[in-house]
Amino acid sequence: MSDPLKWPFETWLRLAVLQMGFTPDTFWETDVIDWLVLCKKAKKPTMSLSDFETLQKQFPDSEAPHD
Repeated sequence: MSDPLKWPFETWLRLAVLQMGFTPDTFWETDVIDWLVLCKKAKKPTMSLSDFETLQKQFPDSEAPHD
């Protein structure tokens, strides 16, 4: 998208309707920033669930106040 006047709206509309279940009206009412967030590839979590569970076992929450 080097030319801002040539954004791929036709491609985006097809993606929104055929793969994401948007109606055309919903697509056209969506803010561009929101649309770009929806299309952005999700990042991997910084910590896996098993790593988190290991930390929970090593450092369990306690009811006692910390000094």
